[in-house]
Parts: sequence; structure tokens; C-alpha cells
Amino acid sequence: MTSVLNLLFLAVTNSLLAQAQLPLYKSFVGKQFTEGFYFFDDRDPANGVVNYLSEPAAQSAGLVSWSTPHISLQTSLVSLFPRS
Repeated sequence: MTSVLNLLFLAVTNSLLAQAQLPLYKSFVGKQFTEGFYFFDDRDPANGVVNYLSEPAAQSAGLVSWSTPHISLQTSLVSLFPRS
């Protein structure tokens, strides 16, 4: 009996969640997508080996691009340190 009540509860809850309407807070499309980002370009705060880039530098390196409605955010796979 308990499992039937649990299933009924889940079914009703899922139905109510599916009907819930959440308002869109902000929309980013095309070039506006990257305007919603903060491109941190200071030295690695963890004193690691990460090289953070500004938005223009990331674009020049081909790591950020857009062609509405597609956005591409990539990481560089280039290592500046020799493998040990």
C-alpha cells in the first residue's frame, strides 16, 4: 500500500512540476551570449598553470565564436609545459 501511495504522490508531483511556469530572467542569443560572461584574464588565483584570456584574446585564439543561434566555447589543449 505504501508503494502505491508513493507512486501516486510522485505522479501528482511530476504533473504539478510539469505545469509550473518559470519566468525567463534573461536571454542571451548570438553575440549577447558572451556579454553575459565575465572573462577573467588575471593570473591563476590558485597559483596553477591556467592561462585565462580576455574575450578578445579568446576570440583571436578561436576559443570563443558565435553564429546565431550557435555558440562555441572551447578550451585550448596546448600545453606550455613539457611532460615529465
